[in-house]
Formats: sequence, structure tokens, C-alpha cells
Amino acid sequence: MRRNRFPLKAIIALIFAIACIVFLYLWISSWFSPERKAENVLKSFYEYEQNGQFASSWELFHSEMQNKWDKSEYIQDRAHVFINHFGVDTFEFEYTEPVKLDTWKMSDQSPSLSNVYQFTVILGYESKYGYLEIQQPVYITEEKENWVILWDYN
Repeated sequence: MRRNRFPLKAIIALIFAIACIVFLYLWISSWFSPERKAENVLKSFYEYEQNGQFASSWELFHSEMQNKWDKSEYIQDRAHVFINHFGVDTFEFEYTEPVKLDTWKMSDQSPSLSNVYQFTVILGYESKYGYLEIQQPVYITEEKENWVILWDYN
């Protein structure tokens, strides 16, 4: 007499389906993680800067940064330094993986912020002075449900 066993192929197919569902869940959730949101803002900021869209990049600043830099002053200063002084039209950038900081302050006078992600951004310029590379720590946090950029002024 033969026993009715669950076929081996069905077990393998079930395990494969469960693995696919778990992988898909993890992959989709990674796109909505705070780290990914911070990274997307970082990319947007520097893509705006690459294209000389300094008004758009300024909009991605935290309110503390916007208080530090008037929008028109920022636009003029960025264009003046990078385009006029360096003689460049654009630049390349790369960045490190984010490091989560529980608390961080932009300056001694600034309020303490929580859930901040730190990236190191490396900007590469082909300038009239030769190849220049600037390395800068960049901080990203959430403010009023938007992810925003900060620089260190300590």
C-alpha cells in the first residue's frame, strides 16, 4: 500500500515561493528605509549642484542651514566660487555608506538633532587649476516630514 506523501516537488516549490516573498519584502522595504530616503536627498542635492541649479539645492537644506545662508546669497556664492574661481561647469561626486548618529549638532549654538545620517561626499573637479577634490561630511535628517541637508559648522 502506497502512502500519500506530499510530493517533494511541491515542498521545494513552496520553500522557493516563501523565499521569494521574503526577499521581495526585504527589497521593497529597503527602498523606503530612512537610510535610502537620506541617500536619495543627498543624490538630489548634488545633482542639482552639478547642474548649477543652486536654488533647488538650497531648498533641500535644513531650516538651520537656510537661516545661515540667504537663498540669493547662496546661489551667487556657489556660482561665483565653483564656476568663476575654479573655472568648472560641473563636477563628479561619490559618497560613503551612511552612518546613523543618534544625536548631532550643526554648531555649538544649534539645537541637538536626533536620527541623523552622516555621509562623506567626495567632489571631483576638472578645474583651471588641475584636478581638485573636496571631501566633506554631510548630514541628513528629517524635518517636518522632509529629509534635509546640513553641513558641520563646529
